[in-house]
Amino acid sequence: MLKVILERMRAKVEFEISEDQAGFRPGRGTHNHLCSLRLITEPARARRLPVYMCFIDTVHHVHHVSNEEVLGRMSTERLLVGRIKHRKLAYFGHVVRHASLKKDIMIGPMPGLRSQGGQRRQWLDDLAQWTRLTLPELARLPVEDLAVWRRFVHEVAYAPS
Repeated sequence: MLKVILERMRAKVEFEISEDQAGFRPGRGTHNHLCSLRLITEPARARRLPVYMCFIDTVHHVHHVSNEEVLGRMSTERLLVGRIKHRKLAYFGHVVRHASLKKDIMIGPMPGLRSQGGQRRQWLDDLAQWTRLTLPELARLPVEDLAVWRRFVHEVAYAPS
């Protein structure tokens, strides 16, 4: 009886599943997929370059697991986001530390009218959100003292969310 049910379902399942899905299907293995991954990762490992991969799997909404829960199960954290925060904050400190046109553009108000439409998110809005400071408070941060600034950047960038 089970064989009959499985044979009736097979045509529907083969139609629904895409061609590049290989696992647990007769005549299709994961060998080609693993070989492709190896061709990508080996040259990067030989050059000691980081490789970031994203494996996408569709999951029924009942079995939904958040990204934070997956990272928690793996006992790891979002390093890439921390690095981005670190670089943005370090660049901000570099620009604000020196009197320059970049500093005037980044911090100073721009003359003229705002364009029509909704307000766009600005580069400094990320910094204000991460540091929980307003833009005027950001401009008054002690960026001249490098040791204090670097400690501040590290604490903000790699703080648990």
